[in-house]
Amino acid sequence: VAECILKLDKAIAFDLTSEIAETSRFVIVDEHEIAGGGIVQAALEDEQSWVREKVMLRNYKWEKSHITNDERAEKYNQKSTLVVITGEEDVGKKPTAKALEKRLFDDGKIVYFLGIGNLLYGVDADIKGQSNNHREEHLRRLAEVSHIMLDAGAILAVTAVELTQEDLELIKTTVNADKIETVWLGENVTTDIDYDLHIPEFEEVEDAAQQIKNLLQERGIIFNPGFN
Repeated sequence: VAECILKLDKAIAFDLTSEIAETSRFVIVDEHEIAGGGIVQAALEDEQSWVREKVMLRNYKWEKSHITNDERAEKYNQKSTLVVITGEEDVGKKPTAKALEKRLFDDGKIVYFLGIGNLLYGVDADIKGQSNNHREEHLRRLAEVSHIMLDAGAILAVTAVELTQEDLELIKTTVNADKIETVWLGENVTTDIDYDLHIPEFEEVEDAAQQIKNLLQERGIIFNPGFN
């Protein structure tokens, strides 16, 4: 018997035992076997708490379309996905993202490249250039715009310099983690980010774009002609 702090990979709904005892209980299942159980005594804040509160209110107020995500996926023959391309400065992230956009567009996909500059001088214009560091707020707004694009059924490609795992976790607070594919471009991986694809040798943008396209096919995000 112990008092523990549990950190989860995904957000869940729960009640506190001091408020609603019946729904504060939980069990821990390991390989279909019950391995433990307990009650929830408190909800502790983490680095993303301030973002999660905004997302909860957004989800509560969200005006849903009559068209579901599955219907859009069937119509567009693709799954909405955020492709995050990161790496060191000047390794070819933007040219790769644009080449990927063009390749998927030529294939008939609903795809869009969103440059950070498009946000900095638009959505982020009110905080750009201020003296204090607004990196987290920039990422939150990027994630919110991405959420809208994904809700519309698009494949969205964005680039950012040297994203960390903490940065990615902030984005995942706003965007469904299952809809994010992360690519590190360049030989030197300088952060702790958990990427889905590493392209160490960058020579041609078309080759890098094709490798990312292959990843999307392997994940079933777009049609793979080699799949039987």
